[in-house]
Amino acid sequence: MTPTGSVSSDASYMVSLTSDGCALELRINDVPLRQVEAGRRTDYGEIVDVWLRAGVNSLTLESKGKFAKGCVSLDVLAIPKDGDQRTAPRVLQASWPPDDSAGSLQVFEFHGPVADRCQLWRDAEPIRVTPADRVDLLEQVRALHRSFARRDIEALAGSTKYRAEDVARCTGKSPASGVDDQKRFFSAITSDASFSALPLDEAAVLVDVVAHDRLVWLHRPGDKLLLQNNLTQGMDLYAAKIAGRWTIVR
Repeated sequence: MTPTGSVSSDASYMVSLTSDGCALELRINDVPLRQVEAGRRTDYGEIVDVWLRAGVNSLTLESKGKFAKGCVSLDVLAIPKDGDQRTAPRVLQASWPPDDSAGSLQVFEFHGPVADRCQLWRDAEPIRVTPADRVDLLEQVRALHRSFARRDIEALAGSTKYRAEDVARCTGKSPASGVDDQKRFFSAITSDASFSALPLDEAAVLVDVVAHDRLVWLHRPGDKLLLQNNLTQGMDLYAAKIAGRWTIVR
């Protein structure tokens, strides 16, 4: 669609979704972004710069049950730096579904940045996860969880350096500032006196290929995070194959 106003070159892109209690999954460029439960009204917004490619991007809505017409409103806002989201240009506005339906899927497209901000999409190789790959990925998860449980910030930062630097690039910051920001995040979620790490059940770790066969989402079943403390703070992880090696990238 044509933006509803002039889009700034430094804009951040925010996905905004309102659901009238219909169960659905929302994905951006084939990466799971949000699941909405049936019967619960949802007003959700998230900055998605770390998942964007230059040019055309996609948002996918998949219903998990019967939908009433117009159950979901979906917008993508291009918010200028230091701007106000209330007046930001819309690069996507949609109401879905167009009529009562069940078990349907809809892909919407919108234009993102003119040039790639994230290095990931240039580096990530197409993947097919083999049993040997799964062993390698679980070994990385095991090492990261061990560092997390020990509150070893330097080890965590070293293992996730690509992630920190590229997230910073995506959001218009310097790679070095991304490393510092990530260290502060790890410190914040491990500094409480009562800190403990949710035990890791390796057999239950899910290894899901997403992002059109470019990323692996490493996560637990349900609503538990892969690295999670006793206060439910933490993160899931995404890996890509870069120069033939599995690398934590998100």
